[in-house]
Amino acid sequence: MADTQGIQIRADDFAYVTFKMQANLYETDETFYGVENTVERICSCILSCTHESEALLSQAKLGIIDAFNRLKNEENLPILSYDTITDVIKYIDDKSSKRSV
Repeated sequence: MADTQGIQIRADDFAYVTFKMQANLYETDETFYGVENTVERICSCILSCTHESEALLSQAKLGIIDAFNRLKNEENLPILSYDTITDVIKYIDDKSSKRSV
C-alpha cells in the first residue's frame, strides 16, 4: 500500500508543477508547453515510475486529477490545460485497459 500512496503523491507533485508551468508559460513556448508535448511529458514520466503496473497507474491517475483540481481552484486555467488533462486521462485509461486484456 505504501507504494500506491507514494506514487499518488509523486504524480500529484509532478502533474501540479507541469500543469502550472503549461498554464503560465505556454505563450513563451507554444511547442514545448502545447497539449501534445505536455501530455507526452506527464505520461512518459508516469509510465516510467509505475512500470505500467495497473494498480500504480490507477493511483498515479488519482494524483494527476488531484493536482489538476487543486491548481484549477487556485487559478484560472487556459482551455489547453483542460485539453491536456483529458488527453492524459484517456492515455492512462487506454494503457490500463490494454494491460487488463
